[in-house]
Amino acid sequence: MVGLIFSGCQTPGTATTTVYEGQLRYSTDSDAALIGEVVVVSGEPFKLEFMKGPGSPLLRVSQNGMFASVSGSLAGPGWSGRADQAPEKLQSWLALRGVFNGPDTPAIRNINQPSFRVKRDVVDGVLLGVEVQFLGTGETFQFRFD
Repeated sequence: MVGLIFSGCQTPGTATTTVYEGQLRYSTDSDAALIGEVVVVSGEPFKLEFMKGPGSPLLRVSQNGMFASVSGSLAGPGWSGRADQAPEKLQSWLALRGVFNGPDTPAIRNINQPSFRVKRDVVDGVLLGVEVQFLGTGETFQFRFD
């Protein structure tokens, strides 16, 4: 197992949003892990940007209401439309909105197709990390914020 060191920050946004900055380790059952910087803006619109360095976006997600758009090298040619009609390879990325915008309970939820488990690391009311495992796809998202 490879040891990882994560750092980042949590910044208050507007009254209905919070900005989380840190690192994301994304892995699947079949591929090696990708590790990069991440910025998550919870609220409406929900935004997530996963990048490997300055100017190298791996994936950008933007969701507002029922509509979403996804771009970046992991998204291929990109996609936009109704979130519930997203290509299968993007559904777990779009389901992250429910993790960051939803309530802290329950630990297991179903959103569209992918079932997932969520583990949150919260200290003194501050979200330090989130691990999301999608049971159907074998994808794991490990976020670390400081």
